[in-house]
Amino acid sequence: MVEVTRRHIGRLTNENGTAYFDAAFDPAAQPPAPTNAAALDTDIVDGWAAERKPSQKAVDSCRSETRKFLSHTGSKSVGEITRADVLTYKAAMIADGQSPANIKTRLSRLNTVLGWAAENGHLPANPAKGITIKVPKKSKDKRQPFDVNDLNAIFAGPVHANGERPVRGRGEASYWLPLLALFSGARLEEMAQLRPHDITQQTYTDGNGQTRKSWFIKIVEVDGEDGTSVKTAGSERLVPVHPVLEELGFIAFVKAQQAAGHARLFHQLKPGAYGRLGNKWGEWWSGYMRGTIGITDKRKVFHSFRHTFKDMARHCGLPEGVARQIMGHSGEDVADDYGNGYSLFQLVEGMAKVKTVGVKLPPPPAV
Repeated sequence: MVEVTRRHIGRLTNENGTAYFDAAFDPAAQPPAPTNAAALDTDIVDGWAAERKPSQKAVDSCRSETRKFLSHTGSKSVGEITRADVLTYKAAMIADGQSPANIKTRLSRLNTVLGWAAENGHLPANPAKGITIKVPKKSKDKRQPFDVNDLNAIFAGPVHANGERPVRGRGEASYWLPLLALFSGARLEEMAQLRPHDITQQTYTDGNGQTRKSWFIKIVEVDGEDGTSVKTAGSERLVPVHPVLEELGFIAFVKAQQAAGHARLFHQLKPGAYGRLGNKWGEWWSGYMRGTIGITDKRKVFHSFRHTFKDMARHCGLPEGVARQIMGHSGEDVADDYGNGYSLFQLVEGMAKVKTVGVKLPPPPAV
């Protein structure tokens, strides 16, 4: 024990017994910490993108945001960015009169990139962590569903009533996309990217134990070959083809596209920004709906069909969980995370309950 103590003292003193100072324990003797010279808008954004693999749109948005931030704070390396810089940037956006929703989105992009920088040793801590802004509910311009008058006006319009096919409406997409949206609650891009083989017959057992077959629309995730994508993992689903769509000839249309060898169901759609097939068509629809149909309420957009389907499902007594599974909404109840969801029979039975009340549907398209 005495020998151990002697050696310990020897390590702390020199041979003459005077105190020995190690620079590691003497702050005054330590060299200044090196400044991280990585550039936020290039090095950090590139590193984050390479690791997290976000969409190109997300990469472009974050890069643009970091450049706006640096133009405000000055050309600082990532190691020089402080919490005060982020707070000053937030204050400047408020003073500029930007909406709380916009400011929240922009701060979130900064937080994402700076958070990655901190996690990967470029910063001791994320200077943007926790910096946000409250978005008042009244400032949200909520989208509204279509009412009966809106739907009747749409289906009495030249596309559905007279068989017109405007060039920018891209052929049969102008007829079928609104109807698909109304009777499935699907998002525009989910339908725009459909391939003929995504509409298939599935076999299932009904409530009496009898074997049945029904048509379903298969909405799938990116398959790595042709870029098909959905918004969330919860959107990978089978959606029953509504009886009204079958009556209007949707299955016959699908078979015709398959026989013609088209890779996409709506093969005339052209990719817009980031390769999204619904973008350009959505712009046409907006102009057609406002100018030709006469629906001018800006809260009513193509996505309003999705809200309309949700309202119809609720009005017809469709269980909330079944509606969420059909629409690709994530569960709002912890119990929704367990099991395999509702059976195909429950989905088919539920879809058949969804009806339009007071709406005069269009005639089938000309063959």
